[in-house]
Amino acid sequence: LCILWVIAGLWNGAFLYSAVDGHYDTSKVENEGKGGPLYAAILGLSTMVTTSSLRILVLLATGIVEHREVGLYNGEELIPLEIAFGLLLMPVWRMLHSSYSMR
Repeated sequence: LCILWVIAGLWNGAFLYSAVDGHYDTSKVENEGKGGPLYAAILGLSTMVTTSSLRILVLLATGIVEHREVGLYNGEELIPLEIAFGLLLMPVWRMLHSSYSMR
């Protein structure tokens, strides 16, 4: 189901349009001045923070259910590195994409 959702988003361009202007419809008067690379970078940062939070919550819930320490098994020790690179790469990619995309 997730793969079909991604394919549908790529097919109709929904991901690219939201990445360009940060979910703002720049053709509307009330959104004038919004959108562009800064808003796309903020959206990328928000996406990464939300995803990281959900990943950590799932990890903590798994640790509680299995009655074990968190961060010692199955690649869990790499989560801080994953979050650090994600916080850097997601906003930068969105900002660059927005800068070079045609509107």
